[in-house]
Amino acid sequence: MLLKAENLQRVGAFKFRGAYNKIAQLDEAAYPGGVVACSSGNHAQGVAAAATLRGLKSAIVMPADAPRLKIERTKAFGGEVVTYDRVKEDRDAIARKICQTRSAAYVHPFDDKDVIAGQGTVGAEMMEQAAAIGATPDLVLVGASGGGLISGVAIAVKERAPPRKSGASSRRALTIWPARSATASASAMPPSRARSATRCSPLRRVK
Repeated sequence: MLLKAENLQRVGAFKFRGAYNKIAQLDEAAYPGGVVACSSGNHAQGVAAAATLRGLKSAIVMPADAPRLKIERTKAFGGEVVTYDRVKEDRDAIARKICQTRSAAYVHPFDDKDVIAGQGTVGAEMMEQAAAIGATPDLVLVGASGGGLISGVAIAVKERAPPRKSGASSRRALTIWPARSATASASAMPPSRARSATRCSPLRRVK
């Protein structure tokens, strides 16, 4: 079995890939206020780090009870943290109001073709690394929550050499099902064309 070690990616998660690709596509003149995102942790850090690398401001709407470490790391990556009450307030409404007030772009964690393409570079690298060691995947399993990662990886794998089976693993239900996502789109940029400042995480063989 082969494992893609995305914990060694920038900010410690694959989320940086999609955030950077989305931000790299922006017309900076059209968004002088930078970017805004909603997240409890990994997407927050990814957007903050990507925006800082591109020389842009970032505001991240995070729940007030998010892990303190993730809030501090988001700030350390250059993000302005805007907290909210997850019980009483709507984070999307808060984020979109900030976008409107500051002329900033909204970076959705998964429902965006550029984010999907960026996450898909995981699959592109995986297939290239597998081929380099003479391996051909029979089954590709991808963690699924919002659907951005599984959508991007599915596109990338299909572009190269589709395995006989593909599927997603849900951390909530601990089930496996055929890879589908409402966010997948034929208009999504192929992961091979995604702009990247990511690290190529290792593909490790595990028992």
